[in-house]
Amino acid sequence: MKIMIGQGSCGIASGAKKTAALFSEQIKRHNLDIPVDVTGCLGLCYLEPIVDIYNDEGCLTRYTQVKPELVERIFESHILCGTPQQDLAISPAGQAFLDKQTRIALKNCGVINPEKINDYIRSGGYKALEMAVKEFTAG
Repeated sequence: MKIMIGQGSCGIASGAKKTAALFSEQIKRHNLDIPVDVTGCLGLCYLEPIVDIYNDEGCLTRYTQVKPELVERIFESHILCGTPQQDLAISPAGQAFLDKQTRIALKNCGVINPEKINDYIRSGGYKALEMAVKEFTAG
C-alpha cells in the first residue's frame, strides 16, 4: 500500500501539506509501514487536495477535496479496515475529465514523486537519452 498526495501549487494552496502530515501522523500512531509520498498536480485543481491510495495490488482509490477533518475517517475506514469511502472518492465527472486525456509529457504525473530521480528512472526516464548516447558512441 502507498499513499500519494498531490502537492503541486494548487494542492499546497488547498492544504495538501497539512493533509499529508495528518496521514503521516496516523501511520506513525498505528506503527504502520506505509509510505506517504508527494506527486504533482493531476490538472484537477478544483478538487485538491487529492489523495491517491494504492493497495498492494496497485489498485487506486482517488479521494478529492481531502481536508484535514476527513483524514481520520479515510484512514480508519480505508487503511485500517480496508473499506474505501466511495462518497469521498472522485466523482464520475472528475474521472471522465481525466479519462478524456492522453498524457504524453505528463504521463507519470500523479504516479511518481517528481522530487525523486529514482522514481523517474524506474518509470523509463532517460531511456531516450540512453538510446541517443548508444547511437552516438556506436557510430
